[in-house]
Amino acid sequence: MDQSTPPSQQRPRRPYALISIAGVFVVIVAVLVMLQQERALILSDVRAYVGGEGLYSKAQKRAVIHLLLYARSRSESDYRAFEDALTVPQGDRDARLELLRAEPDIDQAAEAFVRGQNHPAEAERMARFFLRFQDVSYVAEAIRIWTDGDREVAKLQALGTELRQLVQGGRATPAALDALLAQVAATDARLTLLEDQFSSTLSDGARFILAVTENLLIALATVLLGVGGLYSIRVLREVRRAEATLRKSEERIRGLNEHLERRVHRRTAELERSNRELESFNYSVSHDLRAPVGVIACFASMIRMDFAKQLPAEVVQHLAHIEKNAEQMTRLIDNLLEFSRMGRTVLARAPVKMRPLVDDVVRELQESDGGAKPIVGELPTAIGDAELLRQVWQNLIGNALKFSGKGAARRVEVGHANTMAGAAYYVRDNGTGFDMRHAAKLFGMFERLHAPTEFDGTGIGLAISRRVVELHGGRIWAQSAPGQGATFWFTLPA
Repeated sequence: MDQSTPPSQQRPRRPYALISIAGVFVVIVAVLVMLQQERALILSDVRAYVGGEGLYSKAQKRAVIHLLLYARSRSESDYRAFEDALTVPQGDRDARLELLRAEPDIDQAAEAFVRGQNHPAEAERMARFFLRFQDVSYVAEAIRIWTDGDREVAKLQALGTELRQLVQGGRATPAALDALLAQVAATDARLTLLEDQFSSTLSDGARFILAVTENLLIALATVLLGVGGLYSIRVLREVRRAEATLRKSEERIRGLNEHLERRVHRRTAELERSNRELESFNYSVSHDLRAPVGVIACFASMIRMDFAKQLPAEVVQHLAHIEKNAEQMTRLIDNLLEFSRMGRTVLARAPVKMRPLVDDVVRELQESDGGAKPIVGELPTAIGDAELLRQVWQNLIGNALKFSGKGAARRVEVGHANTMAGAAYYVRDNGTGFDMRHAAKLFGMFERLHAPTEFDGTGIGLAISRRVVELHGGRIWAQSAPGQGATFWFTLPA
């Protein structure tokens, strides 16, 4: 006997190491994806600020140009153009002031960025970038330069107001204009320098972010490669271990199969021997038992007929009873032999037209029971052995006629119903019926639910019917209630 531990008792290997490595692998990949996405968003926000600085610078230059034109033309349209140009840096200023509050309103800051001609789709992200990175050195320096620029814009606006007052007051002498325009030029020069510093600072910040994120990506990619290599080695080891286990299992299964084949061969030989013994028993039953029963019946009949006048009436009655029971014993032996042969029957499957088959069975039954008039409905064609199916119909219809009595009210129906499994054939009568609590006994050998004095029979017909239906791969069952008749159903596979 094999003393090794059965496979069912071996503790399965739990690949905790593989799961942990795979988990780290997934986490690193997720971090890489998030880092790359964050990197793209940050760079997009930086580009938005650089673009905003361009709009800021262009608007400031337009304001200076319109102010110079106003100084020469004294036209109000030039002054209004000056004021309109300043709304762009003023919108950016309002956004900055809102974001520097203790509790900033992102929506108001975004609306102010839009007034600064920034794209509406980028305005909210610009506000969130400000709040998120305002303490980072590059961003903090850019905000300081931005603040200085807003102060210079305020000075430019004040110089414009002063110039308008000179023009409207008639005090715009050449000397006064030259002095004022010199201040405008100086303010413009300082704003240009601040704008360049702002762009340069943001560019430096963007390069710094690129460098940091790139280093992180390289580091994580290196770790990822290491984890991937470790995972591959681990998987390779597990695969080799699984292959070794599989080979052992195959050897074990091969041994079990060989053992099973030997057992099957031995059991087959025993079954063949049992079948030969059963055939010998059947031969004995058909000859050794049938012959004595026939002799008993024959002598009882001869004595009853030849000595009827000399024998008392009671003896004649006993002899008739012997004859009847001998005939019953002969039928029982015939049915038993027929049931035994069912186990060795090879089905001759072919399409069977059920309606002509049932009509032929009914005609045979009417030869012994002239009052038998079953109502036969449409019956679909089935696949099976016609001779064996004939026995099923003979038993079911014969039982229905027998248990429904001899009266004019006797009614037997033969038909079918369509079900999910296909056609279900039935035989229905309005006879005595039976209690469904005893339905399990119906299809057993020699089982009877009624006394022999009520209805004759051997109690083997339904057992033969069940054997035939099961040989076809079908199912047979009954439905009934005492005094309400019975319905026997059977199905056959398509």
